[in-house]
Amino acid sequence: MQEQITICALIYDESNRILLVNSNKWKGYGLPGGKPKEGESEEITLHREIKEEVGIEITDLLKFEEIRLKPTKEIDNLTTFIVKPYIARALITEIMPNKEITGWKWFDPRALRTN
Repeated sequence: MQEQITICALIYDESNRILLVNSNKWKGYGLPGGKPKEGESEEITLHREIKEEVGIEITDLLKFEEIRLKPTKEIDNLTTFIVKPYIARALITEIMPNKEITGWKWFDPRALRTN
């Protein structure tokens, strides 16, 4: 068994919209973020990954409780993912994605409805 740490952020803008991204690494929308480099703090990782993936700067980080995802056959049946989520405010909203990001959208959570 092995563990993989992933640090990600639910990013909001001045209109309280939230940014969700698509990647070739998963299906559907997700949160931008990634793996820390050796000796890198969670906050530095988050700033670096967000800048690399979507080209924006973030501020006002608020850390949430980490989530442990057990190994699944869909991945490798060996890796436990430790997800360390944050909330962060975007300083700009113009997204400049890297090749990892296949799509993105700013969502107004008040407009999202479930039936």
